[in-house]
Amino acid sequence: MTYAIVYDSRTGNTEELARAVAGALPAQGCLAFGRVDEVDAASMAQVDRVYAGFWTNRGDCTDEMGELLAGRGLEPAVRRAMDVLETLIRLERDEAEKNKGIRIEKYLSVLNQ
Repeated sequence: MTYAIVYDSRTGNTEELARAVAGALPAQGCLAFGRVDEVDAASMAQVDRVYAGFWTNRGDCTDEMGELLAGRGLEPAVRRAMDVLETLIRLERDEAEKNKGIRIEKYLSVLNQ
């Protein structure tokens, strides 16, 4: 399996994760690694798999990452995955808000024992 790891990072967190992914995968399969604006397009065209990491820009990937993924036919799948992720995060927040009072009561009962 050949692969590329491409990332878009503003604060360095996504770059750190990309490096961790690179460290966990066999080096011999890596054809491209780097920032979205630095990876070689010819290498990207040859890979079997793309590991893409990015910060979200108003709930979406950046334009540069979108263009790269669209070139591989992946952008719609990424957008669907992000929609699912945002829905899960929203549900988690709603559930947490709903259960906040219950958790506080349990916490206080443990403290009072």
